[in-house]
Amino acid sequence: MLLAWLFVAASPRVTAPPPRSPALNRQVTTASSIRTLRLCVEIYRSTHKGEAPPSLEIALRELYPNNPPAVLTDAWGRRFTYYGTRDHLLIISFGADGKPDAGDVATEGENCDFVSLDDQWIRIPMDVDR
Repeated sequence: MLLAWLFVAASPRVTAPPPRSPALNRQVTTASSIRTLRLCVEIYRSTHKGEAPPSLEIALRELYPNNPPAVLTDAWGRRFTYYGTRDHLLIISFGADGKPDAGDVATEGENCDFVSLDDQWIRIPMDVDR
């Protein structure tokens, strides 16, 4: 009995990570949607001789007949900016304020832009996994 108590007392305590803020949840959701869209575009290209889809909706329709609407918009309800060619893919969310960060001091708050070029993150909030 004493041995069992010592084992329990000496065991490391496992605690759950602190809950994410609503702002961080929105940023994580937006990054996840962009990752999904990148994959959809790449799959579309692979089945259409390298051509980029004319829109994100068309790429999604091929994989998901019933498009999940949340994937086509960022967590603030705005449509992603999309530009695709044979060689490049650009997907952008302008964050909570809907305005480009261009020229502004980089912000890590909810107004931070998400910029994905090809399979790389050019701009993403630092608390969001790349």
